Amino acid sequence: MQNKALLVDDVANVLDSFRRNLRGQVAFDVADSGKAALGLMAENHYAVLVTDMTMPDMNGLSLLREVKRLYPDTVRIMLTGNGDQQTAIDAVNEGDVFRFLTKPCSVVELKRVIEAGFHQHSLIMAEKGLLNQTVRGIVSVLAEVLELVNPQAAAHNVQLKMYMLQLARELKLKQSWMLEPVAELSQLGTIVLPGVLADQYETSKLTAAENDLIEQHASLASDLLEKIPRFEAVARNIRYQDKCFNGEGVPADDVKGADIPFGARMLKVVNDFIRARESGLSTVDALRRLETDARWYDGKILSAFTRMLLRKSDLMSVPVSSIEPGMVLSEKIATNAGKQLAREGQVVTTTLKQILTVCIQSGALSPALMIGVYLEDNGDAGNVEDIAV
Repeated sequence: MQNKALLVDDVANVLDSFRRNLRGQVAFDVADSGKAALGLMAENHYAVLVTDMTMPDMNGLSLLREVKRLYPDTVRIMLTGNGDQQTAIDAVNEGDVFRFLTKPCSVVELKRVIEAGFHQHSLIMAEKGLLNQTVRGIVSVLAEVLELVNPQAAAHNVQLKMYMLQLARELKLKQSWMLEPVAELSQLGTIVLPGVLADQYETSKLTAAENDLIEQHASLASDLLEKIPRFEAVARNIRYQDKCFNGEGVPADDVKGADIPFGARMLKVVNDFIRARESGLSTVDALRRLETDARWYDGKILSAFTRMLLRKSDLMSVPVSSIEPGMVLSEKIATNAGKQLAREGQVVTTTLKQILTVCIQSGALSPALMIGVYLEDNGDAGNVEDIAV
């Protein structure tokens, strides 16, 4: 994709000069106000923004601040007739500008700076791509370690990730790279639990000492993850995943309500629901349990989660031979002889798919058997709120 610049100035003659002198040399659009510039940026991708300082309604500094917040990857350049030191300091400190140019500025110099901005944008995007690959690699390795050490916790995470992605969509959350690491690594602290205790985790009655150890798993995971660059917010969300909205729970501190990270509030709802389902409750009864303890949860998140689960449009019936990994069973699967192969609410894994295939091939299971399933939702999120809040 060709790099493109957006040039902003409220003086018509200046914009005309841009059009005459830069046409055919760089790709660019022009805007005569900060509001118009933001409108264009909402619909187009710009590698570079060049803005005048003195403009009515929204000056250049206010525009730079807003672009930094909304489009941080866009390289910001200030072009102004106001060359005083304080303007330059404010532009650098508040707008994080790449270059500061004073009028009059030659076409040659402006073109040179815009092209330097294009190069800087390419470096930013390359670094961002490398960091994203690194993050995905780290998450994948840690998730595999968890699966090897504590398969039960890893299976819990499969459901957790699916519900978290669906819930983010229901809440119209701003798309964030942190959502999947928060879900996939939330149970990482269980790798330090003794083998027997790990098998008992959330399924059997624990002694007081065992329960204390279980309660530390979120803090242990957080302590590990906060040592990784860029994972500080991920670690904080995981640390507070068992914290109740009213301040009860762990960690035992004064954090409560909206001060609990948003992702942690999501984890609290989803984890408690999964645990209720694992205890044998139906979906409806599990939701009733959460409603009974509503003081523990963010009301907005709990309402969205309930609404999401009770919506029937995502439910479909498919032949058991067509079931694929990622689907969630709305009913149990049993062989022709009545032996249960999978329970209601179970997420279909590659292993389960292989078991079903073997049973079909051996005649123990009819390939035409119709099973109700929910499809895993991997849709993009909207643009309302970020889980890092």
